[in-house]
Amino acid sequence: MLPLLRAVCFNMPPLYPNAIWMAFELAAYGGFVDAIPGILLQLIVIPLIIRVTDYVKK
Repeated sequence: MLPLLRAVCFNMPPLYPNAIWMAFELAAYGGFVDAIPGILLQLIVIPLIIRVTDYVKK
């Protein structure tokens, strides 16, 4: 969003093609940064919970 706003206000970076692709790039970085804690939770904590519940059942 910010590259698009800068392109409109200051005419730099040029709206097409740079500002549009920069906006998508920043959105992708944000998506990955938000997804990392959930991925780590699924890879580390959930298998531990499953092992503990299996141990308790026996």
